[in-house]
Amino acid sequence: MRNDRSELSVVKQAVKARLSIVAVVERYISLTPAGGGRFKAPCPFHSETNPSFYVYADSESFHCFGCKASGDIFEFYCKYHGLGFMDALRQLALEAGVHLGDMRVSSKAAEEQERRSRLFKMHELAQKRFRANLYGNGGKEAREYIAGRALDDKLAESFELGWSLDDWQDVVKLFQRAGYTEEHGLESGLLKKSEKAGRIYDAFRSRLMFPIKDLHGRVIAFGGRVIGQDKEGYKYINSPDTPIYKKGDHLYGLAQARRAISARKSVLITEGYMDVLTLHQFGYNNACGALGVALTPEHVARLRGLTSDLELIFDGDSAGREAAFRSVERILLHGLKCRVVTLPEDPQAKDIDLLLKGHGVKAFEDLRAKAPDGLTYCMRVLNNRSPGAIMDWVRDFLHKFKLERPEFVSKYISDLALGLGLEERVIRREVERAESVSGDAPGQRQIAPAPPPRWERDRRFIVFALRYPRYIHTLEQKGLEFILETPRGASLWLKLCGMSPHEVEEDIFEDFSAEDRQFCLYCRHVDLPPPDDEAEEQDCRELCESIERLIQYKNRHSNIQTVAALRGLRTGEEAAQKARSEDGDVVNELFEVYNRAAQQRMRKEHE
Repeated sequence: MRNDRSELSVVKQAVKARLSIVAVVERYISLTPAGGGRFKAPCPFHSETNPSFYVYADSESFHCFGCKASGDIFEFYCKYHGLGFMDALRQLALEAGVHLGDMRVSSKAAEEQERRSRLFKMHELAQKRFRANLYGNGGKEAREYIAGRALDDKLAESFELGWSLDDWQDVVKLFQRAGYTEEHGLESGLLKKSEKAGRIYDAFRSRLMFPIKDLHGRVIAFGGRVIGQDKEGYKYINSPDTPIYKKGDHLYGLAQARRAISARKSVLITEGYMDVLTLHQFGYNNACGALGVALTPEHVARLRGLTSDLELIFDGDSAGREAAFRSVERILLHGLKCRVVTLPEDPQAKDIDLLLKGHGVKAFEDLRAKAPDGLTYCMRVLNNRSPGAIMDWVRDFLHKFKLERPEFVSKYISDLALGLGLEERVIRREVERAESVSGDAPGQRQIAPAPPPRWERDRRFIVFALRYPRYIHTLEQKGLEFILETPRGASLWLKLCGMSPHEVEEDIFEDFSAEDRQFCLYCRHVDLPPPDDEAEEQDCRELCESIERLIQYKNRHSNIQTVAALRGLRTGEEAAQKARSEDGDVVNELFEVYNRAAQQRMRKEHE
């Protein structure tokens, strides 16, 4: 295992030597030079308008002074893409041209990696097939449709449009020839299974195909638009969620628009595939699509790293207006600004495609010039609702806003009172009531309570062990596990005890959860004092004395030798026998100590 860890460390260093963290981070967020090899930006991991996220070129690390996210290129990649450490390592190693060799990983991690790799390859294979179909003999209808919609050939090529044949088995046979099983095809979302006959068939048939890509340019899903008569009752059908695609996480066209969004410092967000293509064709190459849904928190988080200025362009029907309303709420809660371009209800201009092609750029620019800011738009919508519905929304929105952006609540209360004809004191009273409800309001986000004092005490020991791992064995010998009072503290300590000091020093935390890994990296690298062996030894002595005092305190009614004896017990019978000889008031404490030690011992033995 130690050899595997050493090899892992070598691979990490090789990747870091070839990939600059600045270059990698800049793919996803716009960095501004801050001097001294530092770059800053609004943090992509929490809501803010002022930049507190810094990337350091010299140490190849990042740190947010707001949410405390911290780490190296791997931690950023994991956190931004929601990946495990080994997935991030493999992707970055492939990009850097670093060979992983025969480095062993857990069977679960290897299986998941193989699964994702297979799905990427299947989507790539399907995409090539759809492209070939479009320009083959069976694609004439689709090509005529593209021409009829006045889509530029270069644009269709850039977005890699395709065509699925009117054939139940085209992709089925394609996957069979490539060696994929029916189960693989079903998992990809590109095949379906008949409930009655149990027959496998193509999910997309006789449709114009829009590939959906991640920010690496890999196809991860498809949208399909019917041409001519709607045979299935749906104009559009979309890929289901899969291990490589979640609809609420991705925006259509963001891979193509990312650079323009960063350059223009703004983004146009519309609803559908054709709307995105039309905007790009008319020069708005900073446009992307929400795939027919209101913006999700994940959508906003992705865009926040590129710009803080969002412009919504949703259809003029009731569904489009409601989607815009919900989207604005999420944008404001993330501390971003936005405008809402309200499209007319005119059937000849109800979406951006019809508006631009039928009325031209000037008509669109006129609407943009009149576009209200997000809060004004929300108040216009609310003024058409009942007084009760208005107050419900105001109370819920301001309560959530206070949790996210407390510094701006007073201003929003004043703005809402003025725009909705309400009294400020009434709004403030309703917000105070919402605070006492503890999460009963619809859609209200639960907020974790402040860390209790016992975690702060546990944290002190864990942080010292992370910063000075050579003392882990000393603290273990003193019985640190017996005075840790939080599940998180006990879990982190157990994991650290199973690592060598070298592994902790090399930040090899791949078996940790994302939250714990971030915590460990933050403690290891932020605000470290200059090396001082004497000071470290003094700190260690003080901590050891604290452990002794806390053990004595926990067992103030018993003999300290009882606790020491409990540490060596192997069976519950022995523990019970020892407990019977003690004061009845301390029995529960003794069993608590015994159970915690026994559980940790069993885990170590299994490992």
